[in-house]
Amino acid sequence: MGKLQLSFKEDAFSDNDALLECLVYMSGMDNEDFGTIRINGGKANVEARQDFLYDIADALNNQEWKGIKLAARAGRR
Repeated sequence: MGKLQLSFKEDAFSDNDALLECLVYMSGMDNEDFGTIRINGGKANVEARQDFLYDIADALNNQEWKGIKLAARAGRR
């Protein structure tokens, strides 16, 4: 798994499941393609499949989910 770094409006996601729903829908991936999710205010660190990490970041970056603007990038190891 690789690291995905996200930023969004603080308190935009009520819990990890809400963010996971967004990730799965916006990226076209499956729940199993994501690992640990850590939300801290308006930022999140998410484990995601290493082989699709940059594709997932590209799919999410500068997109909007239910009125929430997302920024995403593949994190450093």
